[in-house]
Amino acid sequence: MKKKSAAFYRFCQEMSNGHLSYYDAEEIENAVDDLLDLSMIDDAEYLTEAGMNMHPNDEDLEKLLIWIYLHNHKGEKAEQMFAKYRNDGTPGSHHLAFNIDVMHGHPRRALETYIDQLRKGNVPPNEWADTVDEMYDAIPLAILSPFLKEACPYIKGDAELLGKFGSMLFDAHLYDEAIEMLEKSLDLDAYDIYSWQDLARCYMLQMDIDKCIEACDYGLAIDEGNALLGFIKGYILQQEGKYAECIPLLTNARRFAEGRVGMNNVNASEEEIQQQIELTYELLGFAYIETSQNDQARECFSILAERNPGHIVARMQLANLALLDGDINEAKKQLDDVLGIDPKFEAAQSLLVSVLLSTHEFDKALATLKNLIKQKPRNRSYLMAYAQLCLHTEHKAEADSIFRRMLKLHIKDKSMRSMMRDYFLSIGDEEAAKEV
Repeated sequence: MKKKSAAFYRFCQEMSNGHLSYYDAEEIENAVDDLLDLSMIDDAEYLTEAGMNMHPNDEDLEKLLIWIYLHNHKGEKAEQMFAKYRNDGTPGSHHLAFNIDVMHGHPRRALETYIDQLRKGNVPPNEWADTVDEMYDAIPLAILSPFLKEACPYIKGDAELLGKFGSMLFDAHLYDEAIEMLEKSLDLDAYDIYSWQDLARCYMLQMDIDKCIEACDYGLAIDEGNALLGFIKGYILQQEGKYAECIPLLTNARRFAEGRVGMNNVNASEEEIQQQIELTYELLGFAYIETSQNDQARECFSILAERNPGHIVARMQLANLALLDGDINEAKKQLDDVLGIDPKFEAAQSLLVSVLLSTHEFDKALATLKNLIKQKPRNRSYLMAYAQLCLHTEHKAEADSIFRRMLKLHIKDKSMRSMMRDYFLSIGDEEAAKEV
C-alpha cells in the first residue's frame, strides 16, 4: 500500500480540530492524492479549495481542483474555472478539455479537438490513448469508432501502447485495424498474452479459423492454462467435431470461469461470466455424447438445467439420454418440462409422440400430433402419422378427413403415396386411389 504523506495525516488531524494551517502547494497535492486514493473526494475537494486560497496562482493545484469538480459532478464549476486554460496548448489542458467536453455531452467536439492535437504532435500517443480509454464508456460507439480509426497512423511506440490501442479497436468492432495494431505489438513483445487473446478473438469474429487457432496456440505456448484461449480453441475444435481434443480445453475454461463468479471482474460482467459457464457446459455435454461418455454428458446437462431451469437444449438432451437408458418416465418428465417452458417447441412434441406411442398412450399421442398439425398444417409426416394413428384407434372419420386433405398436397414420397392409395382402395374409393 502506498505510504500516506505527512500532509495527509496533518490534514486529518486539523479537520478534526476544525481548522487548517498553512501548507505549501506540493504538500497539498500529495495529501489530495492520498484522499483520492481512499475515494474521499469531498474531503479532497475541501482541501484543494483551501489550498487555492493559500496559493491562488498555482496552476497545477487549480487544474487538480478542476479535475475534482469534474469527477464530483460539478461540471459547471469545472467549465468556468477551465475556460482560461482551454487554449493554452499544454498536454494537461488537452486532457482536461477532452474530459470536460465528454462529460458535458459533447463527445464529438472532444474527439475532433483531441485528435487534432494528436495529429499536430501536441499530445503524446500514450496520453491520447490513456485519456480516450478512461472515457471510453461515456462515448457512444458510433461516434468513437471513426476517430479511433483515424488515430491509427499516429499510435506508435512500445508494445504496451500498441496492445492497449489494439484492445480498444477490438472493443469498437474495428477488427482489421485491431489485428494490425496487435500484430505490431506482438512483433515487439511476443510474450504479451493479452494481445494474443485479443488477436484470437479478432480472428474468430472474422471467421478466420486457421489464424485464430494459430493465435491460440502461440498464446497457450506462453500460458498453457489460459482459460480464454482454451475456451476459444475448445469451441472451434468442438464445432469441427474434434471432440476428444476439445474436452480438456473446455473443462479448464469452465473451472476458471466458475472461479470468477462473485468476484470484481474488470473485463466481464457477472452475467457474461454466467453465460460463458452455461455455454461451456453445453459444449462439453455434446462433446461427451459424441465420445460415448453418456454419464459425463448427463452430468453436464443436469448441472446446466439446474443452473438455468429454462434451458431447453439441456432438457432435450436429458430426455434423449434417458431414452438411451430406457428410462421412459424421466424422458417424459424432461419433455413435459420443455413444453411447460415452450408449449409449441416442435422437437419436444415430436419426440413426445414417439415416447407416447411406445407406452401405448394413443390418446395423448393423438392430441400432441394434433397440436403439431396446427403449427405445421402442411407437414406430410405429421399428417400421415396422425391419419395412421386415427385408423389404429378407430377414429375413422378423422382419418378419412386427413387422407383427403393430403390428396391436395401432391405428395411425391413413394411410400406415403402407397399408404394413401392402399387406404382409399380399402374403403372402395377407386377414384381417389387413382388421383394419388
